[in-house]
Amino acid sequence: GDEKVIYPAITEMVAKALGVERISIWLFEEEPEGIRCIDLYEMSNNRHSDDNFLAASDYPNYFRALHEGTIIDARDAHVDTRTRDILAPCPTPLRKQPEQR
Repeated sequence: GDEKVIYPAITEMVAKALGVERISIWLFEEEPEGIRCIDLYEMSNNRHSDDNFLAASDYPNYFRALHEGTIIDARDAHVDTRTRDILAPCPTPLRKQPEQR
């Protein structure tokens, strides 16, 4: 199928099925080593973007976890040692805020 149609359809369908704000698909690249976003969907804006690249040399903890082949189930990605360095540049609104009582 046509990747420009298939990937956006997948991210939209999964975001709506799971009820999440953002979902993306990333592929490994060998030279330079890293991962490239081929589709990022933001549900509230109904917007797709792509072509972000994360170099392995910039995020060693994250890439070490990826290479170990274990599932990265980070309940709080901003605290988890495998993922916090990759999310440090993300603005705080992307973080789930604790409920106020």
